[in-house]
Amino acid sequence: YKPVAPTITGTKVLDNYPLVEIAEYIDWQPFFIAWEMHGKFPAILTDSIIGVEATKLYNDAKKLLQQIIDEQWLTAKGVVGFWITNKTEADTVIVSNKSTKIPLEFLRQQIKKAEGQPNLSLADFISPDQDYIGAFSVTIQGIEKYIKKFEANLDDYNKIILQALADRLAEAFAELLHKKTRTDYWGYENEEQLTNEQLINEEYSGIRPAPGYPACPDHTEKYKLFESNIFFLHLYDSTANNLILNFLKFIFPLLLIVAFCSF
Repeated sequence: YKPVAPTITGTKVLDNYPLVEIAEYIDWQPFFIAWEMHGKFPAILTDSIIGVEATKLYNDAKKLLQQIIDEQWLTAKGVVGFWITNKTEADTVIVSNKSTKIPLEFLRQQIKKAEGQPNLSLADFISPDQDYIGAFSVTIQGIEKYIKKFEANLDDYNKIILQALADRLAEAFAELLHKKTRTDYWGYENEEQLTNEQLINEEYSGIRPAPGYPACPDHTEKYKLFESNIFFLHLYDSTANNLILNFLKFIFPLLLIVAFCSF
């Protein structure tokens, strides 16, 4: 096995990425779940019970989304990085960032499995010889001003739509950036042609496990990514948009996603 070398090493910053492109990657089903409307999209729009209200909500959301794009209410920022890495211990990999060596400890899955089924670690998928690892972060900024405006007007309906849309845009940006990782930045699937539905169904090659999820249950390694200044400081200034990792390991602002990527 010979790992595919990324087309870039180090970091690439995506500042003020076009929302119109990000919007093409929106998964609408969780949007309706936020309104406690359960069903598959787009079938929910013609549902015999909630179809009329779901369609009205969808049309209102699309109208507000277009306004967000046209008037640039929100700003999308992202950064992606790729580094040489190798496995040194059962759960340990070393990331090489220029002259700096950063150890990452990938805790194994914590769920109880059937006899004979291993609890895997992300380190299991890294070669002890030279390999590569990537990571990215995306954020959608600027929502606070418009939330306060809707609150002042007692417009809870559009306030909730805006919050749900911003959440969907953050997830869509992660989907878009992961696709560009596969096809361009890492380039191991440069001929990929998948529909948005196929992307939602994860019919692609590679993974993007986020710290805190079952494949990568330990939140604490995020500290190393922040403290080492590998790339996260590209996203934030020293004023209102500071990135905070609190004692519960939650990330603020909330419209932010962090993930490792591998294949």
